[in-house]
Amino acid sequence: TLNLVTSIALITITVTLALVWMAQMQNEQAKVATYTMVQGGLEAMGERIKSLANDYGWWEEHYDAYVAEDTEWLQPNVGDGVVETYIADLMAIIPFKGGIKFSWIDEEKHNVTAAEILSPDTIEGIHRLAEGMPIESLVSRSTYILVGGQVMLAAVSRITPVSKASEVAPESLPFFVVGDFLTKERLQELGASFLIDDLRLLLKPDSDRQEYSDFPIITDIDGKGVGRLIWTPPTPGYSVLQSIYLPMGITLG
Repeated sequence: TLNLVTSIALITITVTLALVWMAQMQNEQAKVATYTMVQGGLEAMGERIKSLANDYGWWEEHYDAYVAEDTEWLQPNVGDGVVETYIADLMAIIPFKGGIKFSWIDEEKHNVTAAEILSPDTIEGIHRLAEGMPIESLVSRSTYILVGGQVMLAAVSRITPVSKASEVAPESLPFFVVGDFLTKERLQELGASFLIDDLRLLLKPDSDRQEYSDFPIITDIDGKGVGRLIWTPPTPGYSVLQSIYLPMGITLG
């Protein structure tokens, strides 16, 4: 009887530990998978914003309107993308030397101005970001900008006269900047596509806590970490374990 009871106890413990271990491994796999998906979602957002910068930068009429300071052309063809169709939160034109020439942003909605986003330090960072960028299509570069407790995903391209792109010098071309804030709604939409209910941005210093060290870090235009995207990792292993706990218990019993 003692041997039989010991065997039953060993079987019960072994099966229980095996089930818990398999559930934990499944949870780890799900955590890695969601990390990969969130990183992919961020990269997709970056590609979208770079695509906008490419489209508006590689455009001869845009260059001609900039040179002529033709606001009647710039407003409906560029500015309305921010204030009417809402394809971006910010669009701005920056000469190679100097500050902002033209900009469009809904200041009341975002509670920040274009000048605050594109400060002299940020413009200097844009110059570094665009250093060595060739004069051709599809070469825009993206980065993150921290301003007023908000993080903006931004991309920069050169506004180029397409017909004579090979003849112009990079220092003669203005920069075109387009950006989207990582708003709560935008992150919730991104998370929902991966079945994550609480994807959110946590800024420093809270994001430096050890418990968040495995989550994706957001670096600004100077390469400094400004925050992390965090969420509650799914636990499908525990969900499966709960569903089989009763029948396995009955069987072992």
